[in-house]
Amino acid sequence: MIREYIIKISDEIIEEEIADRPQELVRCQGCRNKECMGRGGQIVCGITGEQHAPDWYCKDGEREER
Repeated sequence: MIREYIIKISDEIIEEEIADRPQELVRCQGCRNKECMGRGGQIVCGITGEQHAPDWYCKDGEREER
């Protein structure tokens, strides 16, 4: 499995300081908050109620248990 992370970078930070505490990026297709498939293969978000493409992501995404 490939995991993606969000890392905040500013011009003042050198590379050794970047990996402070990265946040995992969870796409809708692997999120525990997805409710069902909507129209056109889109996923309905259980948090916002919006429909998103399976490869979309949000800051509140949590990886589903397998």
